[in-house]
Amino acid sequence: MSSFDIDVANRGIPGATTYERAQALFGFTGTEEEYMASLRGADADTTELQAAVTSASGSAGAAAADRAAIEPLAAQVDGDAQAVETSRQLVAADLSSTQSLATAAGTSASVADQRAGDAETAAAQAGGILTQATTARDAAFVNANVYADIATGRAAVADLQQFQVVSGDEIIRYRRDSVSTQTEMARYPSASALSKSVDALSELSFMARSGQPIAGANLASGTYVLNQPASADGEVYRLDIWSLSATTVSLRRFTQASGQIGPSLAIPLAAGFNSINIELPIVAGQYLGIYTPGNSLCATASTTADNVGYVRTLADTTEFPTSGAINSNRIEVRFYIRRRIVTKESFELLGAEVQASVETVEAVRAAIDDFAAPVLSAVETRDATAAYTTGNFGGWAGAMLLPGVSDGTVLTALELQGIRVAAGATVLRLMVYSRQNGEVAAPPAGCALAFTQDYQVSDLEITAGASDFKSATFRFPVPYIKGSGNHLAWRLEARDAADAKVNIGMGYLVDAAATASERGWYYANLTALNYSALAAPNKVAGVVFRDRYTVPGEKALPVVASAEADISVAGGNIAVTGSLSRVTGEQATFSGTLTPVLAAAGQERIDLIVLDRATSALSLVAGSPRTAQLDSLEWQGPVPSNALMIGRARVGSASIQAVSVADWRGVIRKGSEAAMAAHIERNRSVLRKVVSKAARAGAIRLGGYGDSITALQFGAPGFEANGQVRDRATASYLTHYPSDTKAVLPVFDTGDGAGQVHTRLGWNWDIKIALDDMAGADVVAYFNYGIGGTSSQPTANNGLDPARIAFPLGDNLDLVVIAFGMNERGQSYTYANIVAMIGQFKAAGVACVVMGCPRPNANQSLSAWRVTNNALEAAAMDAGAAFISTAAIADDQTIGGMGIPAQALASANTINNGNNHPGIYELRRYGLAAVTQLGL
Repeated sequence: MSSFDIDVANRGIPGATTYERAQALFGFTGTEEEYMASLRGADADTTELQAAVTSASGSAGAAAADRAAIEPLAAQVDGDAQAVETSRQLVAADLSSTQSLATAAGTSASVADQRAGDAETAAAQAGGILTQATTARDAAFVNANVYADIATGRAAVADLQQFQVVSGDEIIRYRRDSVSTQTEMARYPSASALSKSVDALSELSFMARSGQPIAGANLASGTYVLNQPASADGEVYRLDIWSLSATTVSLRRFTQASGQIGPSLAIPLAAGFNSINIELPIVAGQYLGIYTPGNSLCATASTTADNVGYVRTLADTTEFPTSGAINSNRIEVRFYIRRRIVTKESFELLGAEVQASVETVEAVRAAIDDFAAPVLSAVETRDATAAYTTGNFGGWAGAMLLPGVSDGTVLTALELQGIRVAAGATVLRLMVYSRQNGEVAAPPAGCALAFTQDYQVSDLEITAGASDFKSATFRFPVPYIKGSGNHLAWRLEARDAADAKVNIGMGYLVDAAATASERGWYYANLTALNYSALAAPNKVAGVVFRDRYTVPGEKALPVVASAEADISVAGGNIAVTGSLSRVTGEQATFSGTLTPVLAAAGQERIDLIVLDRATSALSLVAGSPRTAQLDSLEWQGPVPSNALMIGRARVGSASIQAVSVADWRGVIRKGSEAAMAAHIERNRSVLRKVVSKAARAGAIRLGGYGDSITALQFGAPGFEANGQVRDRATASYLTHYPSDTKAVLPVFDTGDGAGQVHTRLGWNWDIKIALDDMAGADVVAYFNYGIGGTSSQPTANNGLDPARIAFPLGDNLDLVVIAFGMNERGQSYTYANIVAMIGQFKAAGVACVVMGCPRPNANQSLSAWRVTNNALEAAAMDAGAAFISTAAIADDQTIGGMGIPAQALASANTINNGNNHPGIYELRRYGLAAVTQLGL
């Protein structure tokens, strides 16, 4: 087992700005004074509430400032101070946008009346816990504008609003108390301070002129390249240059072998001295050059140490000049180069504590948003119990009769359940109507259109063509006000990029009492012009919401920012004990027992163990029941928006197993960051040429060499790469998976004659994607040499078979991922074979990665798997290959990295009897571990 640990736990605190909610949903346009007046008119006690809100402004202001300070520090490793400053301004603008909630007084009497009712509730419930909630409300008074001095900022805002002033390397936030006084709220670094921090983490140097360029003799039109190449990878971040006239020059990078590398950078120059900030990556060995179109660039005679000389071609060329060397003149130009002392990967990992602080402040922000923003409150609910598939349905319609909802109530959202759309759908088009009571025909009969709105399928977290059904909440772009004698009706259609209809399925429930007015309607096909009525006793599902504003005591603050948990199973119960950190820094413990309902005979499911961020309550989110030891891990439920996932449980018909994932971040276990950083650094050193090539957007040839987990084959492949039978996971590798599970994998036509049947699943595809992302283009060609059922042995068809290995050795690869081991677990020959294999590839100039063996099912030998993984790691280390440790996320002590009990692993190639083929979820986890450990 590897000496370091690695991870799994996805975090993120979702939130939407109050500005978006207040403006888009209510259309508020009134002033702050009108808003406060409406609250005072609702109940005189709200005056005391407002005073408490005002006095509490410092706490939330400081929280906001903390967030603005910490977030740029996490981003500064990218070395771009300007981008950091932009991010700071976006955060500040986001905070200031909450002012709109306080300044909005309601565009209609209905909205004002509804808010007044909420204010009455708030006044009645405030009591002794008012201070806790009003800490967040001061965000509505934040003004994020930055002013030249205190007097200007104070004059620009009203009492109790806030403003910022730049002072040296700090930005100071103040609250105006009166026309002549203010209170300092917080300080955080300015852009100049962050720029200095970036420089402190960099080694600065220059090329060409050592001092400021001066006027000299003009140089003829042509391409001028410095004689001296860059000595290390870095970034040209500034250019000083003297120009004899106004012109535009082109800055270029060259190699002697390939000529110009990458695009030219056009730089406009004024006559005289120019100092220009630029961004131009440069790699060791590259030469800097400039093309000048006229007699503008100049040079002076020099034999000093800073004169590197130049070569030239009196033409606009992308070729490296091979003549015209000048060593007695110095071009009057100076390049400033910055080289990182600390690598991005190391800085990110060693900065984990900073990231944890960012997450804490994000949780504070989410808490502020929860109190400053409205919460959806259902006024009519009909939950789906089943759903129609996409079938040939061209659209759906429904009506919500709104029983018990008062006239004038402002409705703000509609949830529709059981949605599934066919491939190609990009938007869902929702039409909402005000419909006369008693109308039985489908909308728009008896209706007045309120609005039509398109919602992006991706924003609704719906995957076109997927087999799973989803619920989607449609926030209304304008308020819907219930009128007298009317109710809400709707129509929903799926559309593609060309605005053509796409088939759509919908959820329903059984209700024998449903009337013809509310059962719902559907288009029988994509070309139908009239709706058909849904037959009794079914009716379409849905939930209608209004906005309700939270008051003190309705939410338990402070919220949970992070947690650690021990999870065990006894009988049919899951025992959870742990510790948590609140957003205030307070530490607390929690414990509880969960009793999941056992699955039916022959089935199992994966349940999520979650901790409510507000109340610290434990609960289970049940996954979909599936055939035992097959594909249950592909059908996990969603993590609730206000919950923290701390574990997963496999719930069978007679037993339960569970694992904790609380102490994992990404694919790195908390506390193991330093060990992982060292491992990544070693792997990156092995892959430096490949990484450098990707950074230059050079073409890369990647090979996968292993057994069936590499091949994902259908049939018997030959020794040549790719072909019709490889990367066919849905045809054979996942042959026992039901069709709805296989349908989640997209398929592609690679032009080999097999058609649209190839999948892109597995760690090699993840590595390709990461290298492509690094290059910013599709530069990686992947060659799959995998053959199922093989080992590393030198016998026929196996890894060291000379006839087989000759193909990848002869294909001019840049990088190969060696992945044998599953078919030779516990054998003594693995180490020697892998060392020999690495030696042959390295002799052919191919960088090598050794992939650890995926963990087989719990019914297989764990000790044999460990023997093989240890041999693979030792071979990689001794022979100079990079290594991806699967034990780091899948052994008993690190199974939280995989996040699934071992009894559910490697079950893709059997039914009711796990074996040795990891499924879709597992392959994606191993792919994430591969990309992380390789530093890609």
